[in-house]
Amino acid sequence: SWIEGDIVLLAVPPAETEGVQGLPNLFNAIQGAIDTYPAGTIFSQSFGVTEQTFQAAGTTVTSRFDQVYKAAANKGDTVLASSGDNGTTGISNLLGTKTYSFPTVGWPASSPYLTAVGGTQLQQGWTWAPTTDTPFIPNPANPLKSIPNPTYFAYTSVGSSEAIWNESWLPAASGGGPSVLYPRPAWQTAPNISGSQRLVPDLSWNAAVNGGVLVYITAFPKAQRAGWHVYGGTSAGSPQMAGVVALINRARGTATPAKGPIGFLSPLLYGLSASAFSDIVPQTYGTAASGSSVYPTGAMSGNGLWAYQADGTVAPNGIPGNPVLAGYDMTTGLGRPVVSTFVAALAAGP
Repeated sequence: SWIEGDIVLLAVPPAETEGVQGLPNLFNAIQGAIDTYPAGTIFSQSFGVTEQTFQAAGTTVTSRFDQVYKAAANKGDTVLASSGDNGTTGISNLLGTKTYSFPTVGWPASSPYLTAVGGTQLQQGWTWAPTTDTPFIPNPANPLKSIPNPTYFAYTSVGSSEAIWNESWLPAASGGGPSVLYPRPAWQTAPNISGSQRLVPDLSWNAAVNGGVLVYITAFPKAQRAGWHVYGGTSAGSPQMAGVVALINRARGTATPAKGPIGFLSPLLYGLSASAFSDIVPQTYGTAASGSSVYPTGAMSGNGLWAYQADGTVAPNGIPGNPVLAGYDMTTGLGRPVVSTFVAALAAGP
């Protein structure tokens, strides 16, 4: 039987989304959960398909699956989707070894019938202090395996800041940009928003691996030991945001008089006061902040992905990213919710 607070994992074969073969079974399962569980169910999704993968059939295919998202909204459920971990770089083949040569965004994050969650890097009580663009150096004990470069991963044990998630050493970054499949919905209005296309993401949460979340896992024992591991990515940000939505629903349910669940979140976000969000603005870390030689990786100003060079350094991969701006931008959306203010504002609404 269903108990409030239960977490249900939906898993179906085949494990394939970039080729879209897995989507029909997956959406049948989501529809089944919508039909089975009470209003206010929160769906967190971390899969993603580069929009161009749908090719000419794009809007025909996505409109079919969007019917499921519409059913969730009509019932009072909330659907969240990770905006992706590759910045503006999109995978173009099933093996994940090729990418498009132009900026892309991923679906379902681009669907206007759900809320797209981008990524930030929260540095609470520490500050990254790189003095190089070389993340890894040769290991004297094992020439076949490099080791982290202390001057790249250097940090101080003071400070508090939050930047766009763009970890050049992985490389990985918050997905975001304009959709090529969807027009901009009427509710997506804010300073910096213009044009005719749906923009991704809507908001963000901490997605960094350096400063990430602890997860106890026993899966894939041949690939990693069972135990605690540090994870990140917008696949970590989306479920954490789901927890925030659960707090909203709890507050609404215990209000006098009681209110129904918040349901479809996105149309409500863009009408909130700026105080409900921590605006993510450009940050500069390391030597660049002191006025000495500028190391590009320390300038957190966009979601363009990095790439490794022959000499072990990292440099922009050539696909243009989107800039971090004051207010809304296509890297972190409206920003990271300030939970107390954010929950109170949405709990107080109709």
